[in-house]
Amino acid sequence: MRLTSFVAENRETYGRVAGEDGLIDFGRRCGATYPTLRELIASGDLEAVAKAAGDKLDYSFADVRFLPPIPHPFHILSSGGNFPGHVKEMVDAGMSKGPPPFPGFHIKTPGSLVGHMEPLVKPKASDQFDFENEFAVVIGKECRNAPRERAFDFVLGYSGFHDGSIRDYQLQHSVSAGKNFHRSSSFGPWITTKDEIEDISQLYITTRLNGEVVQHESVGTLYFPVDLLIAYFSSIIRLMPGDVITTGTAGGVGFFRKPQLFMKAGDTLEIEVDGVGVMKHRVIEEA
Repeated sequence: MRLTSFVAENRETYGRVAGEDGLIDFGRRCGATYPTLRELIASGDLEAVAKAAGDKLDYSFADVRFLPPIPHPFHILSSGGNFPGHVKEMVDAGMSKGPPPFPGFHIKTPGSLVGHMEPLVKPKASDQFDFENEFAVVIGKECRNAPRERAFDFVLGYSGFHDGSIRDYQLQHSVSAGKNFHRSSSFGPWITTKDEIEDISQLYITTRLNGEVVQHESVGTLYFPVDLLIAYFSSIIRLMPGDVITTGTAGGVGFFRKPQLFMKAGDTLEIEVDGVGVMKHRVIEEA
């Protein structure tokens, strides 16, 4: 099942993707009981609601505006220094000595995120707007101190994530400052439930900027794989249904390229995750 949130007829709702470009509106059918997808997931009634909704399409993609699949998670936890390609480019630049001993992470704010097909906003404050494709894991059940061997029991599914980074602010101010500019990042295009993907270690994440591949790396190469991340984060934070954990970015970011490559107004960015789909954006200048 592919799940997402969206705006249709000036109303925020949610449901599942059907076919190539159709949507079935769960919110229309059960919104009084479960106002958001996060609340439906937490209830444990997702399968029953999906079955009751049937297969009749309510909207096409052209009829709606996509939101982040979970518009307001309790937590958005983004890892760092986790893909070998990205660690190598940091080492080569003298900014790292190698993989960290523990997962590094920063917290994202919901206001920094947009959904599929929504524009990314290049801020007025900087010209160093960089791309970071990440694999996202969405939590389906509350957990605290999850054993690593049971970590996937708490997973709802997987998605794509763009951890938009304003590099000068990240390096000169703080990681949190550089990672949380308004509408600079994205989450989507939807959540693909875990039963649809047999082995996440076989998946690749790919970034295309104006049609050119700039990042491509296997989820199977992570220094800290998904089960370890869930165990680690749940030892610190009580993870809640709808929470998002991202794995860190692949190698190839614009900051370490020679010459450097940053996004500008008019660019087109595509974030692809095998087995999930392609999230697309155009870049606009902040008004």
